[in-house]
Amino acid sequence: MRILSLLLSLLSISCTAGQDVSYDYPRMTKQPITETHHGIVVQDDYRNIENLSDSTIGNWFLDQGKLTNTILDTLKQALDFQKKFKEFNNRTKTWAKKLKQDESGNLYYLKRPIGEYDFKVFKKDSKGIITEIYDPKEFRPELENRYQINYFQPSWDGRYIVLSINVRGDFSSELLIIDLKTGEPLDYIIDHVAPNLFNGIHWLPNSKGFTYLRFPVVDKDKEGYKANSVSILHIVGDKKNSSPIFGDKMGADIDPSFFPFTSVSSSKDNYLISYIATVDRFYDAYFADVDSVINGNLNWKKLYGIKDKVLYSEGIIKEKRYYYISPKFNSNFQVLSVDMNDIDFDNPRIESKLPKELVINDFCLDASGIYFSTTKNGVEASLYHYSNNETTTQIEIPFEAGNIELVPNSGYESGLYVEADGWAVDLMRYYVRGNKIQEQVILAEIPEFPEFATIKVEETEIKSHDGVMVPVTLVYDSLNPRSSNKPTVITSYGAYGQSQEPYFAPRRLAWVASGGVIAVAHIRGGGEKGQDWHDAGRIATKSNSWKDIISVTEYLINEKITSPEKTILYSASAGAISSGMAVIERPELFKVFLSQVPFINPSRSSAGSYKKTSYLEFGDIENVEEAKYLLGMDPYLNLKKNVDYPATLIAPSAKDDRLDLWESGKFIARLQEYSTSKYPILLDVDLKDGHSRSSSEALGRLYGFAKWVIEN
Repeated sequence: MRILSLLLSLLSISCTAGQDVSYDYPRMTKQPITETHHGIVVQDDYRNIENLSDSTIGNWFLDQGKLTNTILDTLKQALDFQKKFKEFNNRTKTWAKKLKQDESGNLYYLKRPIGEYDFKVFKKDSKGIITEIYDPKEFRPELENRYQINYFQPSWDGRYIVLSINVRGDFSSELLIIDLKTGEPLDYIIDHVAPNLFNGIHWLPNSKGFTYLRFPVVDKDKEGYKANSVSILHIVGDKKNSSPIFGDKMGADIDPSFFPFTSVSSSKDNYLISYIATVDRFYDAYFADVDSVINGNLNWKKLYGIKDKVLYSEGIIKEKRYYYISPKFNSNFQVLSVDMNDIDFDNPRIESKLPKELVINDFCLDASGIYFSTTKNGVEASLYHYSNNETTTQIEIPFEAGNIELVPNSGYESGLYVEADGWAVDLMRYYVRGNKIQEQVILAEIPEFPEFATIKVEETEIKSHDGVMVPVTLVYDSLNPRSSNKPTVITSYGAYGQSQEPYFAPRRLAWVASGGVIAVAHIRGGGEKGQDWHDAGRIATKSNSWKDIISVTEYLINEKITSPEKTILYSASAGAISSGMAVIERPELFKVFLSQVPFINPSRSSAGSYKKTSYLEFGDIENVEEAKYLLGMDPYLNLKKNVDYPATLIAPSAKDDRLDLWESGKFIARLQEYSTSKYPILLDVDLKDGHSRSSSEALGRLYGFAKWVIEN
């Protein structure tokens, strides 16, 4: 009866955000826990919410959802955005993505055909003939699930293709092998995998088998979830022929929370490379002779260590040299190489000779040399070719690209495919050979968006709290004056060295078309200005990240682009640490705070459903030096009583494989208790999506909520 009366009362006030309304939030009894970490006393009032198996906690989440749905389900602003997003989806009649190549000149990709909702796998052969390979509707039809293909990889010789298939939002997938000669799938399935999330699968040079990462436990509610993963070698055609080849005590001592996977560069490789992956950008790596591994002789040798600063697992072997990206000698990264017969990462050969202000994002080899994609400030992309005769040439893209992706090949063919787009320019694909574009590659119909014709993109830099210049992207309608005090969504991330790369997103541009502004704050902790930019926003220097957000917001207000009554701060995942702290430090600057799948109680990450390696980025609670920084950046712990916090909508996912639902629950419970403002503090839990939570419905609710608050 209490919930019914609550919902009836909310129905009468759901269109009056900003007026003197008192929200009767579902109550949660506090069970405070006081802890001392290296002399720092911490009180966790809502530790009990971490017990999601408690029916009281479950019912509280349900009540929060009922409250949120009562408000958001009928909001005209949200319904208008969702209607517009649906129209955009219908306008995009076909859509192609995830290009891959084999060594026989065949191109593979996912495509959603006209009138359908699911992506199928297609092949375009060297003669231009297109063939449909597989429709996910054919997978386990007896279960009546809606399956999706989230990853695929063809063999080097084009004989087989491996598909990774799962139910939307699930962590684990199943592998299905298709014999491309017959067009039929093999009669077995490989489970306990997630290649779309963990470095894919890698074919042996002879195309008779592949390696993949296996997880013994894939159920989030069971002990050992995501732990003790191991790299497996599977020989195609024999469902029982799967052998562990790299893991703990199999060539290295590996922490159960790390991920040991293996890689092959081409059909000509003599080596398997194995990596021990974490959330950090630099790994330990080993190598072994391919034939020896196939024969069961696991003689792994150290290739390099974390100190050598080899970026991720992007290395490529060609003609006895290992090519890789590193910031070891240049913060903006270089492409370097070492001789596999005389390995010396302290004295590599420099392969890239580019303007010093450019940051190298990616590289690919081909028969004629090396291709590099670069950015300036993370938003101005360029493509270069370094030929075998040591000449570097910039390849002209037909428009001002914000992001250029290279489609990997084996390094022995001539030419490669590239993809380019920008904040307001749709994705275009090209085939490049040497230093010229040979042709535009059209795999799907390119929709038109005339409503975005007057949108302007402006790249600028603003001075942060300490004088450092922070890049900012402004996206607005050129028909309106720049200083026109518009509702402005400020987005940021600033973690793991990841840049906020430009990409064409009609749903985001719908905010601009509706009269708003998008401001992207390229804060420290990201990778927009190279490795130094990342290091300037992690652990001891993490406060720079949220102070950058504050400085950007002040700039936008001083320039009259927006005002405190029209600022909306948006973030997702680890970006919630910086945005949450910005709201806590300067709540008066923001009218609305939005966050999807937020990492918002980082000091408790070790208590989650699995052991995360995020401590490498934000700090370890067990480390006396790092604990003070970790506690100081925790938005949940740093909320203050009796503060007018902005209207807030936190949108986690119940199926999130990386973050636990209780983080968002604890933050909302404390914020609802502490905030003295008249604006709503809501929790919107998604039951379908995983960590991505990228549906039109979800974004429509966020945008609609923000617009509703500002207009009322």
